Amino acid sequence: MSTLKVDSLVEKTSGNGVHIAGHVIQTQFYKSNTYLSTSGDSWSNTGYEINFTPKDANSILSIDVSLSGLGINNNGSLSIYFNIYKDGVAHQLLDTHWGYLPSAGSGWRILSGSWNTNVPATNISARTYSLYWRSTDTTGTRTINNYAGGGVANAGFSQMRIMEIAQ
Repeated sequence: MSTLKVDSLVEKTSGNGVHIAGHVIQTQFYKSNTYLSTSGDSWSNTGYEINFTPKDANSILSIDVSLSGLGINNNGSLSIYFNIYKDGVAHQLLDTHWGYLPSAGSGWRILSGSWNTNVPATNISARTYSLYWRSTDTTGTRTINNYAGGGVANAGFSQMRIMEIAQ
């Protein structure tokens, strides 16, 4: 067995790079502390979007979503669904009953949540990943970056991150 020791690696042709399996090739973030509020049972865009162009078609894209100050308020049952859309089309369902508030409950419930999904890059074409959400019914309100039942907006950060991982 041989051992290769180097002080630096320089790519021969621009854009080819050195891809070592398991290592991160690139990372992009969307970070926000803006208060978001919506109601209704159809999918809507949260505004959390990342334009991403993989550098290697064989890589894996690790998509992380961390949301704080997620609030639900209603007089009936309410859950929040989250979905990653790719170029405006539903791509990867993240959660279907997050923060369930039973029908006997009412008032605010403020929580935080994190989700991860890994998807193959499949090609090196540019694409846009977006976070969509919806509730299980049309009563009540759902929020992101909501603190103290709506009393303190913009008090924390939520984010979406995509890491391209070499295979």
